[in-house]
Amino acid sequence: MKYAEDNRLPTVEDGERSRFLARQNELKGKLRSLGHVNVDAVDEYNEVKARYETISTQLSDLRASREDLENVIRGIMEENSLTSKAMFSKFLEMSYSPEELTAFYENPVDGDLFSYATYLVTAEEGADPAEAKTAAEALVAGFQDGYDGETDLITAFNDLLAEDFPEASATERTNILGSDLEADLRDWLVAGERQPGDVTAVEAENGWTVVLFREHSDNSQDTVSVRHI
Repeated sequence: MKYAEDNRLPTVEDGERSRFLARQNELKGKLRSLGHVNVDAVDEYNEVKARYETISTQLSDLRASREDLENVIRGIMEENSLTSKAMFSKFLEMSYSPEELTAFYENPVDGDLFSYATYLVTAEEGADPAEAKTAAEALVAGFQDGYDGETDLITAFNDLLAEDFPEASATERTNILGSDLEADLRDWLVAGERQPGDVTAVEAENGWTVVLFREHSDNSQDTVSVRHI
């Protein structure tokens, strides 16, 4: 008491002292109930905060990328829609003169596709040109007699050529428009009765061409209904 009085400190009466001690014990109990203090809490918080900021940035980038992608897709779809409308409009404007229509119906196979193979047989220098015809006709007969109907046509044709012309191979012509067929081969190729595996010899400017027929397609396409979104 004297120390408090000498230093002008507030004094505590005996009655108040017990009240303060009780309050002190109460506060100590609350501190103990808080448990162990994690001294690394600040560092852990900063680490979690940094991860959160990184993930938030990545999420923002993904959202921006998604928006960009949606804009690109939307642009492509709009462009396709405009292109389709323009093509359809152009189709409606198409017209043909009577002469063009006549030419088309006189040559209906011009738009068809033909696949075949050829090999040009020429006579050796100084030899009788008729020898080329004889050799070509021999190839035709050899294929007609020897083809088994199962082997690939080109393979069978090349095997036959190799018997008399070891270094030779057929020239394959695939999906050739009827309008682009060689003039000297056209009549034979477009004949309605022509079947895969048919073979013939046709006179050419510098020899005889052996022609193997493979396929004739009318070049039609399956169509489907398309709905633009």
